[in-house]
Amino acid sequence: MMHHTEALILKKDEWGEADWLITALSADFGKIRLLAQGARKHGAKLQGHIEPGSVSALSFVVGRNGYRLTAARLAAFPAAARSSLSKTRALNVIVQAFDANLLEERDRAAQFFRLGEETLGALCTAEHLAAVRRLTAWFHTRLAMLLGVFPSPRSPEARRVPSLLKIADCPPVRLDASGLEPDALERELTWLIQKLGGGLAAIGPISAAHRR
Repeated sequence: MMHHTEALILKKDEWGEADWLITALSADFGKIRLLAQGARKHGAKLQGHIEPGSVSALSFVVGRNGYRLTAARLAAFPAAARSSLSKTRALNVIVQAFDANLLEERDRAAQFFRLGEETLGALCTAEHLAAVRRLTAWFHTRLAMLLGVFPSPRSPEARRVPSLLKIADCPPVRLDASGLEPDALERELTWLIQKLGGGLAAIGPISAAHRR
């Protein structure tokens, strides 16, 4: 049986002599791994449609050895998100954070996928470094909320992250209007990640990565 879904490509790993093993966050199936046979060969039709950070329409079949990718069509490539080192770093943080924190399950798949689409869309239009830093903090906050590990607003822990609470329900396009300092957001996020003790895996140093 053939399956079809839109998915955010998280990573691809070399497999065998000429294949890619694709990890993707799909809107219908959650995080999945698909074998793209022969995709590393010169001129393979899947090339350009399965790059990490892009959104593609995928078709696949399920066999005894897992999912096998049969077709892919690029739907959105965040070219603008690769226009600066800070945006490229943020893009990598986003896809790696999804990969590190999500299991291969369908629970809330559509919500996680929408979070990815919304974040990448805002990243492409971010006009300055502070906007990229605010967006990265917002993404981790929303990810923690979807994972069920963000502190309850009335908990003692919530008093330590007042800035994150303020942006939690803010649309990403309005983050700059919040007036919140990226330094404050990153300090609170770093504290929260340490407090969770593995409940939220962050990729790389939050502050230093965006100052390069």
